Amino acid sequence: MKPASDLCFLCQQLMSSIAKATHLTEEEKSDNLVRADQHLKLAKDERDEYNKQIKDGKEKFKDLEASDTQGNNQGFMHYSYDFPPQLHFPNNAQQPSAAYFLAARKCQLFGVTCEPLAKQVNYLIDEADNVGKGANTTISPVHHFLEHHGMKVDHLLLHADNCVGQNKNNATIHHLCWRVSFMLPGHVCT
Repeated sequence: MKPASDLCFLCQQLMSSIAKATHLTEEEKSDNLVRADQHLKLAKDERDEYNKQIKDGKEKFKDLEASDTQGNNQGFMHYSYDFPPQLHFPNNAQQPSAAYFLAARKCQLFGVTCEPLAKQVNYLIDEADNVGKGANTTISPVHHFLEHHGMKVDHLLLHADNCVGQNKNNATIHHLCWRVSFMLPGHVCT
């Protein structure tokens, strides 16, 4: 089975309606084309902003590098994370040659990228340990990465996709709030 693509659902709907537009009126066809064009422009604007933030992060990181070798700084860091499609690899090298590539083992990959450095840490989750792509499966590697690979900075920018099950849920929001340190009430201003 071929891995599923990571396409936008709205893009797929709009492109499908445009491709199968033989039964639609000219006004409906025009409306679908306008909606698709607006959606693609919004996606391009978001991608441009993301690329701008990566460029800004690289510039800010140059200042961070010069100030502290331990990475403890009042600076800025930009990370992004996501699940790419599953990986498939042969399970057992001792299998007969005809069956060797028929019994592919699945491995879930989760990557956290340090955008200013263009370096990535990958977490591999074997199919025997895979519990899905929910909040816990996302929070655990993000937490591990920030604890063991992340730089201690005052301004952290995280990018993730718009997936409700992984990133837009109470568990993820609570985890990110837990990572934020707040000053005591009444002691903020000096």
